[in-house]
Amino acid sequence: VQGGPFASREIAELVEHVRELGYVGVGQSSWGPTVFVAAKDQQAAEHLVVRLLEHPKYQAFQIDITQANNSGATVQDKLLAETKSQNA
Repeated sequence: VQGGPFASREIAELVEHVRELGYVGVGQSSWGPTVFVAAKDQQAAEHLVVRLLEHPKYQAFQIDITQANNSGATVQDKLLAETKSQNA
């Protein structure tokens, strides 16, 4: 049983810290432990990383900056794709 909205007290504290820094798009993926932050741009994301790494508690965390995939999913018939590949 998770016991709250976050997987652990440590994650809850991280989310609170990020919110205190002014980032509002903060959450946890499914049951965690991944925490995500939606930053307005690359500069804001980099600033957050610097601020987090200043805190000894978060220096051992893996922090990645990524971009959203705004193209959506592609569904393709496997047999059709194989046929096209063989005929190319």
